[in-house]
Amino acid sequence: MANKAHAQILEKGVDAWNKWRQQNPLERVDLSSINLRDARLPEIDFSGVDLTGANLTRAYLPKSNLNEANLYMATLDRADLRGASLWEAVLVEASLEGTKCYKANFEGADIFKSDLLMADLGNARLAEASLRDSNLKGANLGQADLRKTILDGSNLNKTNLFQADLTGASLVGATLVKTNLEQANLTGSAIAGMFAYDIDLVRAIQSGLIISGKKEPVIAVDDFEAAQFVYLLLNNTHIQRLVEFSGRRAVLILGDFPEGKIAILEKIRTMLREMDYVPLLMNVDQYKSSVSKDVLRTLMKISRFCIIDAGNLTELAADINQVVGEFPRVAVQPIASESLQSAGKVAEIESASTVLPLQLFVDEHELANILRQNIIEKAIALAVELEK
Repeated sequence: MANKAHAQILEKGVDAWNKWRQQNPLERVDLSSINLRDARLPEIDFSGVDLTGANLTRAYLPKSNLNEANLYMATLDRADLRGASLWEAVLVEASLEGTKCYKANFEGADIFKSDLLMADLGNARLAEASLRDSNLKGANLGQADLRKTILDGSNLNKTNLFQADLTGASLVGATLVKTNLEQANLTGSAIAGMFAYDIDLVRAIQSGLIISGKKEPVIAVDDFEAAQFVYLLLNNTHIQRLVEFSGRRAVLILGDFPEGKIAILEKIRTMLREMDYVPLLMNVDQYKSSVSKDVLRTLMKISRFCIIDAGNLTELAADINQVVGEFPRVAVQPIASESLQSAGKVAEIESASTVLPLQLFVDEHELANILRQNIIEKAIALAVELEK
């Protein structure tokens, strides 16, 4: 229950309340289970306040400070939170049906298992917030900042994500039916196990969509629909047999691509997309994970050719060579930087009719100059020969 003294101060109005908060910054404020239905409290300072189970239905709270407030199981249906700040607030199992949250700040907030049916979160900031298992059906998240936001298991049916930034977001197991992702940025988002149907992806950025589990080598695909297909393929042996009869436009890129080598990876992927191929990335760290040979075999099955950045893969050479040797119709082009070759840190891909000579490069700038003619076109030419 709310502290009676605190509730009495609040009854004096916003100005009196905010002044008291400024004079008593260390006071632990308890307004749990308070009834503030239809209350008009614009720009109120509720930062760090315990509002557990509070009734804020239709409350008028624009530009209010709710940073680090505890709103566990609070009811905020149809409340006005436009421009409010709820940085790192707790909204677990809260109800925000139809709530106006335009340009509100929810960065780092915990919104687990909450109901945001038809809520307006347009231009809201939700970076690194957790909305796991929440209901966002019909919500407006147009132009929202959802970078690194956790949306695992959430309901995004009929949700508007027009021009939303979902870079690095996690949508594992989420449901998207008739969802608007037009011009959204999905770069590096995790979509393993996601169900999507009849979604709008017009001019959406679909780069590096991750379909692997968190403890597995990173498998990334640069096309939303292709990513769903590859995920299904990796988890369904019956479909694997069917794709062997289909035409292949996928190209497997295998290597260890930490932060410092992202520029190299992006140049390869960009060039492949320009040539109408679908890049499939398998990013492995030889010191943290092993190559799943079954996963590598599946990706090889659907790839026309494979580009292996052999730098820093010496510990995995035996596994890679074993799998490569099982695919006599998949061309392989190993590449590596000259500095790693000089340091003896380049995995030796065994010579075979499917393997082209190692292509060395000084840096990403030289790689860009030789990528098409010396690497990709040679791999395509060998792939054509192998398919005869």
